[in-house]
Amino acid sequence: MNIADLIWREMRRWRVLDGWRIELASKERPICDPPDDRVVNQCNHNVRTKEAIIAPWDGPDEELENYIIHEVLHCALAATRGDSEAEELMVQDLTEIVRGLAGDDWTNEWVFP
Repeated sequence: MNIADLIWREMRRWRVLDGWRIELASKERPICDPPDDRVVNQCNHNVRTKEAIIAPWDGPDEELENYIIHEVLHCALAATRGDSEAEELMVQDLTEIVRGLAGDDWTNEWVFP
């Protein structure tokens, strides 16, 4: 799966990100102005414009997917700030994820040690 597909997959988990544009930094859309190749492992987001740019990952390849999940989650949390309806959507989405991990057994030690 390419990085754009990973970003899209993670965005779909969070209804608060409907209408957002989240992309990996590129020459056309640098993470900062002026562009700086030393900026890695972070994202910049703008809640007003509903846009975010994720900087390149410079860690191990096997951790790239976790990095994308992490940065998209930053955007989702930012989208809830000061918006109680967005916060409620986020809590509902998180509840579904936790329920999916725990299944019908809320004593699942992996979810609730």
